[in-house]
Amino acid sequence: MKKIILVVLFFSLYGCFTTVVMQDSTAISPGKGILVTNIKTNSFFKLSTVQQSGMISESIFEIKPGETLQVTEVPAGDYYWRGVYIGTSAAEFGEKYPFKIEAGSINYIGDIKILVEGDKVYLKPVDNSKDTMAIFAKRFPNLSQNKIINNITKVNKE
Repeated sequence: MKKIILVVLFFSLYGCFTTVVMQDSTAISPGKGILVTNIKTNSFFKLSTVQQSGMISESIFEIKPGETLQVTEVPAGDYYWRGVYIGTSAAEFGEKYPFKIEAGSINYIGDIKILVEGDKVYLKPVDNSKDTMAIFAKRFPNLSQNKIINNITKVNKE
Protein backbone atom coordinates (compact mmCIF):
# COMPACT_ATOMS: atom_id res chain seq x y z
CA MET A 1 0.00 0.00 0.00
CA LYS A 2 1.39 3.35 -0.98
CA LYS A 3 1.85 5.76 1.89
CA ILE A 4 1.27 9.42 1.26
CA ILE A 5 2.49 12.25 3.38
CA LEU A 6 1.04 15.69 2.85
CA VAL A 7 3.76 18.22 3.36
CA VAL A 8 4.46 21.89 3.08
CA LEU A 9 2.91 24.79 1.33
CA PHE A 10 5.57 26.50 -0.74
CA PHE A 11 5.68 30.04 -1.99
CA SER A 12 8.49 32.22 -3.16
CA LEU A 13 9.48 35.80 -3.65
CA TYR A 14 10.35 35.45 -7.37
CA GLY A 15 9.22 31.97 -8.30
CA CYS A 16 6.53 29.60 -7.21
CA PHE A 17 6.64 26.15 -5.67
CA THR A 18 3.51 24.05 -5.42
CA THR A 19 2.17 21.98 -2.54
CA VAL A 20 3.83 18.57 -2.67
CA VAL A 21 2.27 15.19 -1.93
CA MET A 22 5.04 12.62 -1.54
CA GLN A 23 4.30 9.16 -2.83
CA ASP A 24 6.43 6.09 -2.29
CA SER A 25 8.15 5.89 -5.67
CA THR A 26 11.79 5.51 -6.65
CA ALA A 27 11.52 8.52 -8.98
CA ILE A 28 12.99 11.92 -8.11
CA SER A 29 12.34 14.78 -10.54
CA PRO A 30 15.35 16.10 -12.51
CA GLY A 31 17.18 18.91 -10.70
CA LYS A 32 15.45 18.12 -7.42
CA GLY A 33 16.28 16.26 -4.23
CA ILE A 34 14.25 14.88 -1.36
CA LEU A 35 14.51 16.76 1.95
CA VAL A 36 14.03 14.57 5.04
CA THR A 37 13.89 15.92 8.59
CA ASN A 38 12.04 15.18 11.80
CA ILE A 39 10.91 18.43 13.43
CA LYS A 40 10.32 18.33 17.19
CA THR A 41 8.64 21.27 18.90
CA ASN A 42 6.34 22.45 21.67
CA SER A 43 4.21 24.88 19.62
CA PHE A 44 2.19 25.51 16.45
CA PHE A 45 4.00 27.73 13.91
CA LYS A 46 5.23 28.08 10.35
CA LEU A 47 8.94 27.40 9.83
CA SER A 48 10.64 29.27 7.00
CA THR A 49 13.62 28.34 4.80
CA VAL A 50 15.31 30.39 2.10
CA GLN A 51 17.19 29.05 -0.94
CA GLN A 52 20.47 30.95 -1.20
CA SER A 53 21.66 30.25 -4.73
CA GLY A 54 19.94 30.86 -8.02
CA MET A 55 16.36 32.01 -7.61
CA ILE A 56 15.59 33.74 -4.32
CA SER A 57 12.80 31.68 -2.86
CA GLU A 58 11.24 30.83 0.44
CA SER A 59 9.37 27.76 1.60
CA ILE A 60 7.10 27.41 4.59
CA PHE A 61 6.58 24.27 6.70
CA GLU A 62 3.37 24.09 8.75
CA ILE A 63 4.42 22.66 12.13
CA LYS A 64 2.40 21.36 15.09
CA PRO A 65 3.52 20.34 18.61
CA GLY A 66 5.26 16.98 18.91
CA GLU A 67 7.26 15.28 16.16
CA THR A 68 6.62 15.75 12.44
CA LEU A 69 8.50 13.78 9.78
CA GLN A 70 8.89 16.15 6.81
CA VAL A 71 9.59 14.53 3.44
CA THR A 72 9.38 16.77 0.40
CA GLU A 73 10.93 17.24 -3.03
CA VAL A 74 12.68 20.60 -3.48
CA PRO A 75 15.01 22.14 -6.07
CA ALA A 76 18.67 21.24 -5.48
CA GLY A 77 20.68 24.02 -3.87
CA ASP A 78 21.89 25.67 -0.71
CA TYR A 79 19.31 26.64 1.89
CA TYR A 80 19.15 28.00 5.42
CA TRP A 81 16.48 28.06 8.13
CA ARG A 82 15.24 31.64 8.33
CA GLY A 83 12.77 31.85 11.22
CA VAL A 84 9.25 31.16 12.40
CA TYR A 85 5.82 32.72 11.97
CA ILE A 86 3.41 32.41 14.89
CA GLY A 87 0.05 33.95 14.09
CA THR A 88 0.80 37.44 12.83
CA SER A 89 4.22 37.60 14.53
CA ALA A 90 7.55 36.59 13.01
CA ALA A 91 10.98 35.90 14.49
CA GLU A 92 14.18 35.30 12.53
CA PHE A 93 16.90 33.14 14.01
CA GLY A 94 20.01 34.95 15.28
CA GLU A 95 22.29 32.46 13.54
CA LYS A 96 22.34 31.02 10.04
CA TYR A 97 21.44 27.33 9.89
CA PRO A 98 22.55 26.22 6.40
CA PHE A 99 21.91 22.88 4.70
CA LYS A 100 22.33 21.56 1.18
CA ILE A 101 19.96 19.60 -1.06
CA GLU A 102 21.67 17.50 -3.73
CA ALA A 103 19.77 16.55 -6.88
CA GLY A 104 18.70 12.95 -7.38
CA SER A 105 19.26 12.02 -3.72
CA ILE A 106 17.54 11.66 -0.38
CA ASN A 107 18.99 14.45 1.77
CA TYR A 108 18.71 13.91 5.52
CA ILE A 109 19.30 17.39 6.96
CA GLY A 110 19.16 16.33 10.60
CA ASP A 111 16.37 16.45 13.12
CA ILE A 112 15.36 19.98 14.00
CA LYS A 113 14.39 20.78 17.59
CA ILE A 114 12.56 24.08 18.03
CA LEU A 115 11.56 25.47 21.41
CA VAL A 116 9.20 28.42 21.62
CA GLU A 117 9.26 30.25 24.97
CA GLY A 118 7.23 33.47 24.96
CA ASP A 119 8.81 35.75 22.36
CA LYS A 120 12.01 33.68 22.10
CA VAL A 121 12.55 30.85 19.62
CA TYR A 122 15.43 28.38 19.78
CA LEU A 123 16.51 26.04 16.96
CA LYS A 124 18.88 23.11 17.48
CA PRO A 125 19.89 20.75 14.65
CA VAL A 126 20.60 17.18 15.84
CA ASP A 127 22.00 14.19 13.92
CA ASN A 128 19.53 11.39 14.65
CA SER A 129 19.92 9.77 11.24
CA LYS A 130 19.74 6.17 12.49
CA ASP A 131 16.26 6.55 14.00
CA THR A 132 14.76 9.09 11.57
CA MET A 133 15.97 7.29 8.45
CA ALA A 134 14.64 3.97 9.81
CA ILE A 135 11.20 5.59 10.11
CA PHE A 136 11.61 7.09 6.62
CA ALA A 137 12.56 3.69 5.12
CA LYS A 138 9.55 2.04 6.75
CA ARG A 139 7.13 4.69 5.43
CA PHE A 140 8.83 5.06 2.03
CA PRO A 141 10.44 1.68 1.15
CA ASN A 142 10.69 2.46 -2.59
CA LEU A 143 11.87 6.07 -2.25
CA SER A 144 14.49 4.98 0.29
CA GLN A 145 16.18 2.89 -2.43
CA ASN A 146 17.71 6.12 -3.78
CA LYS A 147 21.13 7.39 -2.68
CA ILE A 148 20.92 8.77 0.87
CA ILE A 149 23.15 11.67 1.90
CA ASN A 150 23.58 13.14 5.38
CA ASN A 151 23.61 16.91 4.84
CA ILE A 152 23.18 17.82 8.49
CA THR A 153 22.14 21.43 9.18
CA LYS A 154 25.04 23.47 10.52
CA VAL A 155 25.16 26.38 12.96
CA ASN A 156 26.93 29.48 11.59
CA LYS A 157 27.14 32.56 13.75
CA GLU A 158 26.40 35.74 11.79
